[in-house]
Formats: sequence, C-alpha cells, structure tokens
Amino acid sequence: MKLGNFRGDQSLNITKGAAPAFSLSIQRLCYVIGNIYLITTLILVISLLTVGEVSVKFSIRIW
Repeated sequence: MKLGNFRGDQSLNITKGAAPAFSLSIQRLCYVIGNIYLITTLILVISLLTVGEVSVKFSIRIW
C-alpha cells in the first residue's frame, strides 16, 4: 500500500515539476526570439538610414 502511494506521489510531483519548467522554457524561447527580432530590425533600420545618408551625400557630390 505504502509503495503504491509513494509511486503515485512521485509521478504527481514529476508532472507538477515538469509543467512550469516547460512553460518557463517556452517563455524564455519567446523572449530570446523577440530580442533577436528587435535587434535585427534595429540593425536593418540603422543600416538603411546610413545607406540613405551615404547615397544622399554621394548624389550631392555628383551634382
């Protein structure tokens, strides 16, 4: 009887422990993906702005 109860408690604890860890890993993954997306968009915007400035300066020099 005791052995059966112990096994049941153990499996219950494992499932209880696994669920929050799983959701936490998903949250962390979403956070990392969000950060990567933000950084890439920032780099893209900055590069586009710098390219725009360079092209404007270049066209002014040509004229």
